[in-house]
Amino acid sequence: MVNRTKINFIVDSVAFAAFLFLTTSGVLIHYILPPGSGRRSLILGFDRHQWGNFHFWVAVVMLAALVVHILLHWRWIVCVIKGRKSESSGHRLVLGVVGLAALVALVSAPLFFPVETTHTADSQREKKLVRGSMTLQEVEEATGVSVEVIIRELNLPNNISRNIPIRALTAQHGFSMMDIRRVVDENAKPQD
Repeated sequence: MVNRTKINFIVDSVAFAAFLFLTTSGVLIHYILPPGSGRRSLILGFDRHQWGNFHFWVAVVMLAALVVHILLHWRWIVCVIKGRKSESSGHRLVLGVVGLAALVALVSAPLFFPVETTHTADSQREKKLVRGSMTLQEVEEATGVSVEVIIRELNLPNNISRNIPIRALTAQHGFSMMDIRRVVDENAKPQD
């Protein structure tokens, strides 16, 4: 028969391991495979979206472990909230319940906000959209930011091809779509 101490150890170990995996996969997604890194950047055979799926399921495991942890320690939690019998123990219990309800409301609030999808009829803004299938020349034509500025800002060689799709150039020269979009945003002339 497994005793309570072993169960606590197993649950806490699973929660800690999940925390470490969440941290690592979060760093990978945010810093090493940022938005726009495309499907060409892989770590252990996973692209950004696959790491995002892994991150989600590890979060589910961690949440389950934390729920079990709280259930295992429920009597202790209640004792801490109630404290010793006194005139203030009722107030402490109410504050504990209100605090828990406020925390749950705060954490779950984003789940109840509407999802906004933005569409713009502004053709100038649509022209500024930079896609991996575009060449540097096409980016210049669409955004007004010259190829020379893009080359200079990204520290690319001057003899880089202006007629190869950007996605191929990112793989060869180590910049991301996010980098080129940043350069375009910073150097685009404001529209009237």
